Amino acid sequence: MKLDENGIGMASGVLAGVWMLVVVLFDLWAGFAASYVDLIADIAPGVSVSYGGALIALVYGLVAGYVFGYIFGWLYNQFVK
Repeated sequence: MKLDENGIGMASGVLAGVWMLVVVLFDLWAGFAASYVDLIADIAPGVSVSYGGALIALVYGLVAGYVFGYIFGWLYNQFVK
């Protein structure tokens, strides 16, 4: 059974993007997860504890999740042959 690379990429991209958005907003509203947001900010420039930083984190999550999900689906299909 082959996987749809685009479907896996989209699903993992949405999951990663929403996760990063929620973590930054959780830190903004409740003050928790600051060390995790600092780690994200070290890797992804522009991410900060603000609404703008949360949107930037969402975009980074969408793109990175899509790329890694697509690569995973492609590799899976290569090994299933």
